[in-house]
Amino acid sequence: MLESRSSKVYSVRNKGQAKKAIGKAADVIREGGLVCFPTETVYGLGADAMNDEAVADIFRAKNRSFENPVALHLHDVSEVEKYTSKINSRACTLMEKFLPGPLMLIFEKNDKVSDIVTGGLRKVGIRVPRHDICLQFLEECRTPVAATSANSSGRLSCVKAESILEELGGKFDVLLDVGTTPLGIESTVLDVTSDPPRIIRPGFITMEEIAIAIGAAPIFSDNVVPRSKDEPVSSKKTKLILLEGDTERIAKKINSYLKVFKDKKVGLITTDELANQFENLSLHRKMGARNDPALIARGIFEILRDMEKHQAEIILMEGIPREGLGRTLMLKFCRMADEVVKLFNQNHLEESENKIPEINSGQVKEES
Repeated sequence: MLESRSSKVYSVRNKGQAKKAIGKAADVIREGGLVCFPTETVYGLGADAMNDEAVADIFRAKNRSFENPVALHLHDVSEVEKYTSKINSRACTLMEKFLPGPLMLIFEKNDKVSDIVTGGLRKVGIRVPRHDICLQFLEECRTPVAATSANSSGRLSCVKAESILEELGGKFDVLLDVGTTPLGIESTVLDVTSDPPRIIRPGFITMEEIAIAIGAAPIFSDNVVPRSKDEPVSSKKTKLILLEGDTERIAKKINSYLKVFKDKKVGLITTDELANQFENLSLHRKMGARNDPALIARGIFEILRDMEKHQAEIILMEGIPREGLGRTLMLKFCRMADEVVKLFNQNHLEESENKIPEINSGQVKEES
């Protein structure tokens, strides 16, 4: 059982005044404590990877299964070889191209990596984040940091310190607060021990970018499709309906749902393009332009948390085009959704017949 902790918050928004706070946080890591720290994607919850009891506290704080691995976070790409048994040429190419950056690579581990970090598996995930404060903190720790996202297991990742305090307050020692993290969605997780490499978790680095870098298309792991026990969900009390397709049809379907659910508290999340049609709806949030998935990624988790705070019973959410980062986001949205409604015209449906079908974990309805 995890004993209650002080959960001190140190602001490091001013880089010039961050050194002292980073030093204190690094001391906490070396003393066996837990630190929440920013990355370029979301906040992480970390401990000394060489201290099994400290790593175990990560699992206890999150109520996370010990079979679900955490990753090593390092301050420099040159450190990767210290904890792996083999680095192949494709992995070298990917590290040169994307690290530091929002890509976690999975390698064969060596004996330096504890089984508690890897959940008893022979592989380990390694991150070198692209965030100045994070890299300074990791270097100051002088030990690899085992970490995963700073949220309760099965909940939305946190991109703001306030969300971490609401969810994990009293379960960690120090939080380094930089404000909102830059990218907003998790890193891509890629297993480079297989041929071709396998995407374990879609993230900010897209399948297309990986394929261009290594000259071969990665494949999606079977684990990408089903919703896992640790997959973020909007709320246990909320039904999330994802509407994908032509904007005109989506707008009509939203109006239809608003009539059907007139006796329930409905939250609506749309792109900027549809926003003016529903400006009179009180619980309506804009997520950004349809052709700007990076902007959508930065804000979507906080929008969903806002819907929870307003106790929405139904969330209607507009989908976006499945291109590049948009494909990654739609995979995530589909895994979170209780129901996916596809609203395409007949021409689109005919064009899609020869394409590889998208697979969703929620119930799928197609309407032409």
